[in-house]
Amino acid sequence: MNWLQPGMEVRPHSHPFEQVVYIVQGKMRFQIGDETVEIGAGGVLRIPPNVQHCGEPISDEPVMNLDVFSPIRDDYRHLVAYQLADFEDL
Repeated sequence: MNWLQPGMEVRPHSHPFEQVVYIVQGKMRFQIGDETVEIGAGGVLRIPPNVQHCGEPISDEPVMNLDVFSPIRDDYRHLVAYQLADFEDL
């Protein structure tokens, strides 16, 4: 989950993970390969692995989005480490 601010620096990139983006609040423009897509709150899109992409807010309000990656990104595991204690009792 992350907040994206209007006017933020756009950084095209790619990675070997499949990515699903869910927009919770705000409106975004995504460049995925040669395709441009605009989505707002409640919108979902898929970014295939190894495809250059970037996104930018296109309204005056911050965007809250939820990114889901498959397979799990080892470089992001620290972001959910606090949840491990919840599973110790299961």
